[in-house]
Amino acid sequence: MSSFTSDSATISSVANAVGLSGVSNIVSDVSNLFSSFSSGIKNIGNLNLPLPNDLSTYATYDYILGIGVLTNDQYSNPDNTYIAGQRIQLICKSANADPNNRVQTQFGQFDFFIDNLVLENLIGFRIQKNSFVTKLSFDIYEPYAMGMFVLAIQQAAIDAGWKNWREAPFLLSIEFRGNQQNGAPVNIPGTYRYIPFHFGMMQITASEKGTIYNCEAYGCNGKAWTEEHAKSKSDVSVKGKTVQEVLQTGEKSLQAVLNARAAQFVQDGTDSTPTQYIITFPEQPQSSANSKPNDLVSGLTATISPSTAINGSDLSSILGFGSNQQTGQPTVPCNVIGKASMGFGSDRKASAPVNMDGLVYDPKQGGFDQSKNTADPTENNMTFASTQHIDQIINNVIIQSSYPSQALGEGAVDEHGMRVWWCIDTQTYFIKDDENLAKTGITPKVIVYRILPYKAHAGAMSAPNTQPPGYNNIKAQVIKEYDYIYTGYNTEVLNFNIDFSTSFATMMAADNLTRSQDVQTAKMFGTGVFEAFSWLSSIFSFIKPFFTGNLPSSTPGVLPSQTRYTNTSTSTGNKGGGGQENADNVGGRNFFDAISNGYEMVDLKITIQGDPYWIAHSGVGNYTATPTQYKDLNADGTVNYQNSEVDISVNFRCPLDINQATGLYNFGGNSKVAPVVHFSGLYHVNQVISNFKDGRFTQELHGYRRPQQENPHVGSLSSLFSIKNIVN
Repeated sequence: MSSFTSDSATISSVANAVGLSGVSNIVSDVSNLFSSFSSGIKNIGNLNLPLPNDLSTYATYDYILGIGVLTNDQYSNPDNTYIAGQRIQLICKSANADPNNRVQTQFGQFDFFIDNLVLENLIGFRIQKNSFVTKLSFDIYEPYAMGMFVLAIQQAAIDAGWKNWREAPFLLSIEFRGNQQNGAPVNIPGTYRYIPFHFGMMQITASEKGTIYNCEAYGCNGKAWTEEHAKSKSDVSVKGKTVQEVLQTGEKSLQAVLNARAAQFVQDGTDSTPTQYIITFPEQPQSSANSKPNDLVSGLTATISPSTAINGSDLSSILGFGSNQQTGQPTVPCNVIGKASMGFGSDRKASAPVNMDGLVYDPKQGGFDQSKNTADPTENNMTFASTQHIDQIINNVIIQSSYPSQALGEGAVDEHGMRVWWCIDTQTYFIKDDENLAKTGITPKVIVYRILPYKAHAGAMSAPNTQPPGYNNIKAQVIKEYDYIYTGYNTEVLNFNIDFSTSFATMMAADNLTRSQDVQTAKMFGTGVFEAFSWLSSIFSFIKPFFTGNLPSSTPGVLPSQTRYTNTSTSTGNKGGGGQENADNVGGRNFFDAISNGYEMVDLKITIQGDPYWIAHSGVGNYTATPTQYKDLNADGTVNYQNSEVDISVNFRCPLDINQATGLYNFGGNSKVAPVVHFSGLYHVNQVISNFKDGRFTQELHGYRRPQQENPHVGSLSSLFSIKNIVN
């Protein structure tokens, strides 16, 4: 950050000299980007990294799986209930554990057996998505009988206060018990994991031996990404001056439009109480930071009649938002992403909305007063088709704002080489309404889309044949390290597969961000300070995403890289919006694709002995763990994937030949080592698949290797892809 300090002073002085207050504001925002990001973390002291597997210190261990159902209060308040160890009613549990805690059906209590659990956590950007999902599948064995498992889950849901068990939040619990060296069994502390889920599909196979239920399910917060809620379902028009105003607080925000459509179902008699949509920009994401969101349901049922539609302002007060005494407008917590302006003005044309007909029509004159038909050039009108998903709309609004110019500035990189981008995290709450169940069989919900700051490595786009800065600092904070073949240290890795693509290249826009129609139009017809200072106009119109890198290294094992200026489309392009785009916005689209592609030249699939660290229960349901000063570690001991990309370290050692004198492997001397440097190093993990079968717990880690780690040429900040509005 020190290099940015001097640069920012220069930029600010030039900007102030010509009256460009917007530029100096951007500089200020960038300099505060990382300090605001670190608020709310828990300092847990110095750890001896990397951390070992908690299970590896025991002679043997076993897992205990359980399935129960949560009450509305337990689901809405995880930190004070099941996360804190509150007992829940069980449907089944491994090894007949806690036998007196079973649901009582009209035919008695039954025990079922659960196995073949596959838990899939998406913990990084993948396939052009910047949201996270959890899927699971498992088998339930019912000896001798058929259908009792369905009766049991129905009765358990009813006992917990749910009239439709298909709507109920169930809970998968995972516990680990180990045997010490003296044979004494103990519960392994810090390894309890809880996954709230909804049943998705159930296939039943019956025979004279009993019944097997093959179940598929998804994390409860995944309800926000189902077809029921994920699409706008009608053409959407939104407007505002800031990202928060366009998406959340404005009169014609996305949140208002979604809620208006939901309220229409009540007017049409389809629903009794509408599902509500909330888009937020939390300053502190952990669920323990604010008790109000967790008390959302009790607040609704206590203050809102089931037959009354809930409007946005009511929800704001229930969520703990205050109100401005002078304007009466809600004061809503907002992070740096929501505060970004849409960036429109005299030099960048907006699709500005005009006043409504009701304001233009003069009833006394019996006609229209066109003098009132004005447009605000700083307010942008954005339209999206009914086929667009909510996340696509959110991403396009942010990309078309001024935020990319902040996040992609040359100095907006921390000591790990990370930029502050964003992810979309979801939560769901229930509005208990029996009347609605009578109409549709569905419990109305509050669907929350949380837009959180998220650190992504700037090295995803950097100058050719140059090591991006920050790798050494990441290595110093790696939580998990794996040693593979011939290292002499491997206790965890069971299998390792590498996909090596010699055709991989960093893809850049074919017009180098400067020759699209919008950018050219802005240059030709832009007004204001640039016309008065033609010399400054030529400087600001010159965009250079990369400086020149290096020639391919002749050092053995150093992989050459490529950048191709052939990309004519992006995953976020042509998905709606409005107003002119500049090079910053186009650059944001390219960077979004680079970090959300999920693949690199060296891709990873590693199978390890199961480690509870990788069972991500934060972000599933309404529980979000408290982050620590270590970027990949939560205070509860689980992987922190909601704030940053997750890295591991992998070490290889490769023999050159057998030493004929000793009969041992020859690994080479000081002057000659095996060329495996391009496989060892940092790997970014974006998917974890946990398998529990026949008493064996294993995991698959998927991801890719950080590019150019082995290159001796370490780049500066200027080697990274960035939006350079000023080039000396």
